[in-house]
Amino acid sequence: MFGALLAYFLHRDEAQFLRFFSDKRIRTFISVGLIIVYASLLIFHTESTYVWVFFRSIFGVLCAGFIALLVVGFKGGIGLMFEYKYLVYGGKLSYAVYLLHNFVPGMLIEIKKLEFPIFIEFMIYFIATILMSMLLHKFVESPIRKWSKGFKIINN
Repeated sequence: MFGALLAYFLHRDEAQFLRFFSDKRIRTFISVGLIIVYASLLIFHTESTYVWVFFRSIFGVLCAGFIALLVVGFKGGIGLMFEYKYLVYGGKLSYAVYLLHNFVPGMLIEIKKLEFPIFIEFMIYFIATILMSMLLHKFVESPIRKWSKGFKIINN
């Protein structure tokens, strides 16, 4: 939902989007906020579902803000880091990962019966998700993108 709102904001007024997310105060708020909320999620353990949902929601908003910062771009060493070819490839896979990540545990339900430690189970799901995403990107998403470039959008 937050990503869709950002995309709408970017499409509606790109100049304002770039000005807003280029502001040093906004960049600092998003970056520091992400660190604080993430650390809070790791440090403070609570049984309260409401607190958990609150922090997860704030974290989601800040992650969407961080994606907006990536759209605007970073300068210097951080900018070079985000241009690293494996991170760029990971960005290309991100939509396929988004589509598949909830389905992989269901597809690999038999793994649960083997009773691996949670870390091993997570790594199996993670690797399977990445491999399936690579296949989806290569054989479905990329060909559709190439094919769709031939269509023209007509504004009425």
